Amino acid sequence: MGLTPDRVSLLAHLERGRVGALALAAMQRNGWTRARALAALDAEVDELAVCVLVTRLNDPVAEIATEADRLLHGKRGSEWLVALIAALPLIETTSDTVRASRSELAGQVQALLRDHPRRAWTALARATKAVDADVRAAAIVRLARNFPEREEARRALESGLVDLDPRVRRGVAELIASGQLPKDLADTLLSRLELDRSPAIRLLGLRWRRKQADAEALLRACFDRNASLRHYARRYSRGVGVTTDYRSLALERLASMHRTELVGALATLSDVGRAEDCKQIEPLTQHPSRQVRDEARRTLALLRASR
Repeated sequence: MGLTPDRVSLLAHLERGRVGALALAAMQRNGWTRARALAALDAEVDELAVCVLVTRLNDPVAEIATEADRLLHGKRGSEWLVALIAALPLIETTSDTVRASRSELAGQVQALLRDHPRRAWTALARATKAVDADVRAAAIVRLARNFPEREEARRALESGLVDLDPRVRRGVAELIASGQLPKDLADTLLSRLELDRSPAIRLLGLRWRRKQADAEALLRACFDRNASLRHYARRYSRGVGVTTDYRSLALERLASMHRTELVGALATLSDVGRAEDCKQIEPLTQHPSRQVRDEARRTLALLRASR
């Protein structure tokens, strides 16, 4: 049956776990229960409470969605910036939905950040260290967009590019590749994208290099360890008039002492190598790096199968 509306008031008087309990009540199937839970959450000065109100902007009952928007309207003062920033990932996600798109919350949060720069800076800087990866990513992106001239914004972007969570790195990479940052700042950070362990993030960097018609960087990416990225790099290179003998260059790179370069060269030979190249590849099956050994064996298997 779920939670009945009359029991929501009991949750509102809990000493511990009150907001969490009300958050669950706001997701009940019964619309009256959800409505009462929203009313109770409105009294809470809590980031989770704001997040729950944001989710209800997408409520299937129009009256509840409207009420959630009305309650959030009262939280659009600068004193609510910390809570609203914590809800940024939800605000951005729900703003793309049909129901929640009727709300002007996303635009008004941006206006708050613009109109209260000092408080916005403090709240965003704090959120860049949040436990939630989506909040960190959203805060870093907003910090860089709103304050691109500050040295702290550059440092926040740099920290985002080495974040352990790929969602944060991807969010920062998309901002850099979008062209919304000053060119000198984007160029400074671009090399970080090209070194990222995620192929999707390296591809974002590659596409930015394509816009710049950077033939040298495009050629370098033609020897990436990821097959899809190598494909795009070669295609983009042809687009800027670069043609080369990838096989010969890959064979030359087999003498490299750098693990990543060796793996890229071997991977390239798996695409364009010949059976006669196996003699040069075989010694690398004894390389100290397991990644190099594995790639050498994979390449040998492919080339021998093509005989």
